[in-house]
Amino acid sequence: MKIMFMVALWLPLFAGAQPAPPNNFLETLNGSAQPSIGWYSGTTLKSEKSFANGLLKTNNSEWACTVTSAKAPEADGLDMDFSFKLKSGSDNQTAPSVSFKFGQWSTDNYVLIPASVYNGNRYRILGNSYNPRYTRDMFYNPDVPLTISNNPHLTADGNSSLEVQTTNASTPAVCFFSPGLKRGFILLTDQDTWLGNSGISISESAAAKEGVIKITAPAMRKQAAGFGRYFPSGDVAPSWTAGGEVTIRFRLFSFEAAGIPDLLKRFFQVRKSLSGENNPRNLLPMSQLRKYGTDLCRGRWIVVQAGQYYQAENSRDLQLGWLGGLVNTYPMLAINDATERSRVQTEMDFIVDKMQGTSGYFYGQIDQYGRLISEKGIPEIPQMHAMVRKNGDNLLWFIKHFILFKKQGYESLIAEKWEAAAHKLAEAFVKTWRKDGQFGQYIDPDTGLIAVYNSAAGAIVPAALALASRYFNEDSFLQTAIEAARYYYEQFVVKQGLTGGGCGDISQDSDSESAHGFLESLMTLYALTGDKSWLDKAEVQAALCSTWVSSYDHAFPPESDAAKLQCKMAGAVWASIQNKHAAPGICTSSGDYIFKLYRATGNRLYADLIRDIQRAHTEATHFPGHPTAEEGNGSAMERIQPSDAEGRGKIGELPKGINFWTVNDGTLMTLELPGIYWQTDKNEFYVFDQVEAERFKENGINKIKITNPTPFDAAVSIFMETSAQAKKTLLAGEFYEWPTVTVKAGKSVIYPAECIPPLPCFSPKEANVWIAGDNYRFDFNNGKFQTSDRKDYGTNVISTSVSICDKESGDLRFYSDGKNVWNKNFNIMPNGDGLISGDGFGQHALIVPMPGNKEKYFLFTVKCQANAHDNGLYCHVVDMSLDGGMGDVAPGAKNTLLLADAAEALTATLHANGNDFWLVAHENGTNRFVVFPIAYQGVGTPAFFAIGATYERFPKGAAKGSIIISPDRAKLAFNLNTHQDIVRKEDENSPLEIYDFGPKTGVISNRLALAQLSNIQTLIFSPDNTKLYAGCYDNTPSQDYGLLQFDLSAGTPEKIVNSRSYLKWPYKPIADIEPMPSFKLQLGPDGRLYSGAMGGKQNGINQRVLFYLEQPNLPLKDAKPGFRYLDSPNNKNISPDGYKPEQSFPNFMQYYFCGLESAELKPATAVAVAAGIKEEDMKLKETVTVFPNPAEELLSIGGSSEKYLFPACIKIYSAEGKLLQEQEVQSPPFPKIDIRAFKAGVYILNIQNQNGVSSVKVIKRGDQ
Repeated sequence: MKIMFMVALWLPLFAGAQPAPPNNFLETLNGSAQPSIGWYSGTTLKSEKSFANGLLKTNNSEWACTVTSAKAPEADGLDMDFSFKLKSGSDNQTAPSVSFKFGQWSTDNYVLIPASVYNGNRYRILGNSYNPRYTRDMFYNPDVPLTISNNPHLTADGNSSLEVQTTNASTPAVCFFSPGLKRGFILLTDQDTWLGNSGISISESAAAKEGVIKITAPAMRKQAAGFGRYFPSGDVAPSWTAGGEVTIRFRLFSFEAAGIPDLLKRFFQVRKSLSGENNPRNLLPMSQLRKYGTDLCRGRWIVVQAGQYYQAENSRDLQLGWLGGLVNTYPMLAINDATERSRVQTEMDFIVDKMQGTSGYFYGQIDQYGRLISEKGIPEIPQMHAMVRKNGDNLLWFIKHFILFKKQGYESLIAEKWEAAAHKLAEAFVKTWRKDGQFGQYIDPDTGLIAVYNSAAGAIVPAALALASRYFNEDSFLQTAIEAARYYYEQFVVKQGLTGGGCGDISQDSDSESAHGFLESLMTLYALTGDKSWLDKAEVQAALCSTWVSSYDHAFPPESDAAKLQCKMAGAVWASIQNKHAAPGICTSSGDYIFKLYRATGNRLYADLIRDIQRAHTEATHFPGHPTAEEGNGSAMERIQPSDAEGRGKIGELPKGINFWTVNDGTLMTLELPGIYWQTDKNEFYVFDQVEAERFKENGINKIKITNPTPFDAAVSIFMETSAQAKKTLLAGEFYEWPTVTVKAGKSVIYPAECIPPLPCFSPKEANVWIAGDNYRFDFNNGKFQTSDRKDYGTNVISTSVSICDKESGDLRFYSDGKNVWNKNFNIMPNGDGLISGDGFGQHALIVPMPGNKEKYFLFTVKCQANAHDNGLYCHVVDMSLDGGMGDVAPGAKNTLLLADAAEALTATLHANGNDFWLVAHENGTNRFVVFPIAYQGVGTPAFFAIGATYERFPKGAAKGSIIISPDRAKLAFNLNTHQDIVRKEDENSPLEIYDFGPKTGVISNRLALAQLSNIQTLIFSPDNTKLYAGCYDNTPSQDYGLLQFDLSAGTPEKIVNSRSYLKWPYKPIADIEPMPSFKLQLGPDGRLYSGAMGGKQNGINQRVLFYLEQPNLPLKDAKPGFRYLDSPNNKNISPDGYKPEQSFPNFMQYYFCGLESAELKPATAVAVAAGIKEEDMKLKETVTVFPNPAEELLSIGGSSEKYLFPACIKIYSAEGKLLQEQEVQSPPFPKIDIRAFKAGVYILNIQNQNGVSSVKVIKRGDQ
């Protein structure tokens, strides 16, 4: 309902709940509104009169003002429209306005005009020009006040005013927070009326304790604000004749606020409330923009006197960070091209060799002749200075390069001097922090002294230090990052509502670059620590960042470039309060931390924010059919200018030329933002790429339909995960693992969701044959579990054995009990005896393939026994090319000591780069994990992680236990058995622990104590990584042996701990089994979880029984426990005295089993696992027929090929859902499909084309 009324001289603002005059909307802020008419001479206000009872009469005219009031959609909002009409007469140079008057005003109030005024700009003013020269007193002065360029500002004495145009703001809005009243206020209005852009002024009177916010239509400024200076505005008040009318719209918000953060967060929520949601265009796919950007950069490799590097700017000099070096090399490394990789190495060499100062800080610039350039220098001071922000960028991008090199499998190319330089830079930051408690704005790279203090310019530094702490495993880096982030948050965000000084061409002005840099810092700290207080701070900071981003599509002059191209510039990022323009993108960052914030919170406003930024960048980019910068496809300039800060003729101009940072920024966004994000179980779905996409289900299959409406082919990256997987934080380089879908220009593709695995899965054939303890052999090579009768394999132990198979065929290569090594013929290798190893119930052996060598393996053994002189972790090399191809322990490569005092607990996993490995052990008698990198050069220097409970050294026995890393390599579980001699120094009742593990860095972090059991011998994760199992007994008087499960997807740590469930062995109703203790667990290549065999009887005869879970991915109650007898009653090897009480299994790296499901499901279920379709949907109506089926050798695809739309892709999956064979077919007919290499069993054949996927079940005939 709207209420219309005529207005009196001063009009109280009406309550949102009941929009009527008696209810004062802003009573708690002493607020009221006054419409008035002003008469001008040029831009000078000659007189101003207010309305009485809605009317205003002069000698020449009669005006009426009508106010329409209505509740806003938000509970704390009120809509008010002020309509002014000249009823009779005429007026010249006349402008209506609405003033909002607030009594009891204080200069302590925080005042915000987005992208223009922060904290009222009540700071020391410097100069009257762009990038003014710093004064002598600003250098080496810890007491220097925050100093800004000459921008519109209020003053601290309370008698001042400022005026801007609505186009000087990213959102036409004025906001304030009153600390005295603990309330916030937000005024939203339109950019313009038919009269032109509106004006905003704020005035303060100390005597009256009054603040007035005034909106004028049109803007009537005496002076227009430029880049650190002013010039005559040229504003003109219009002339009126009878019947002339204009309406000024407002949406007002008044709300309780504890501080500035509450105001910022509320602004972020409502910034589009009045203007409405914007509708960005799909113009250019992200992949095409990336190609344009990298092609441009490729062509800018230059050779100058100083050296060689990518030309990052229009000059041939090089500056680091901010606009240039180490930022622009990253996308070139990401394209994984040998030439560009070499160039990146060359530039990194140049930077390290030529630009690092004695202190560890880097100089910010070097010219083409090799001369270092000082930044913000003045003649009176001889020292050279460099931007702190650039040094923060340098450290961040150094580490991001290192991570990407590793992900690409080129860790060996990371030069030691690069790492040393980065480490020295991080140490310099730590030293500065410990000395000064801040980083300042400018630094002396020679001495390390702060040259200019008291700025948030280094807001990116906590992100850089935190990432460096993970890479170098340096706690001091992380601690400094945490302390610095707290300082920036409290001193700048909470107290002042701004960050600034991050740009090289401003003073200490508020700017978007430091704001976004600090958001990256907060999200990095959240990712590394898991502390949600950083996430809370990040939400506040993201709100501050949003004040720098255009929230609506600006109205440009019709004759301007932007208007002619119909540009939609919502998402343009404003530079600073000095540089009064917007730009395409964040200088210089992809903003992926905003995506990570969306992913962590589920708040789609964050997704909208980064999408808008990406789309506005495209609007300013030059490409066919969209001429802007005209310096080649992909070129762009840093100007999106809605205001007249550079003159009226510049409004909407898209300048010709190139600012390469804007190009690089667009490339970074196309890399580090996914094209489509889908959180499948919560149906959270968002499209970032410039395509259209929808998800749906068809015949039980999740599918995505992607339509490319642009004239360019698109390769759309897709990031799919579950909500449980989304709890794993992201750091850097994750984009390298996202699959892409190609969609031709103007075409659509229907993509089956299961074809886009959220995590890589690996073939388990290396674990297909188990030579288990107590002389058992288990074989999974025909797709199902088989066992042989007991014979003397040599593994007559109750503890860990190890075996390894050929990764292609699954055939056994060799096995070991830790003390001896046998070949595939069950004979000890010539040099295969005398290995030092334990023989208890711990993990005392492990096999890891040698990276880059298919014939060599590392065999690790560990011994931790009472009174032994040779305890420790040892390495041995098995070379399968020796002994005529049967293999042998390499001479001189046996019993190499790696760690002198280690517990018998040992695991390893694949490195994130897909080539190398991490070996994880634990010291005896400490709380330190030991992580060894394994690369083609060998076993590297270990890192130590002192985390978790401390174990005292055994006074009598040995430290034995279990370390296990989840199949997806994201979690690590650990315990040492405590039932005899171990005494824990802390957390005595929580011996079972789980941690985060970083497959990229090997870092172990974020401990969670899970259980209060002591007698745990084996830990194992489910194949889908959502469950953790422990083989144990429950420590009750009955000492029941069984299986403990924790649900890691339960949510919070408390919920995970409380998710514990227990299954007692033996599983009833197996009445004739006499239970014996057995705790050993292992995943099988068939997707089952196996528990070590127990002694028992069958019909009175001694038997060994093997227990398993059919579905270990499910809750324990649904996991389908089962058992089978291992021996036939006539087995002559059966002892009348029964067997040893425990049956051990080989110790395998668990990544082999990532994502497996049980292979012994019913056929319909197996098919559903593989292809997501139901048994009843196998009758594919006119889709796919194959013959013969069952088949032994060749399959033919039946029916007329013409009914299929080509090109098509034929894929064959195993019953576990693993892709086994793939073939592209460009045109009819379909070829015959060779399945002779497949084992007997059930498979799925898919034909995929742009219409979707057709599937059929195929049976391979053979010995089953």
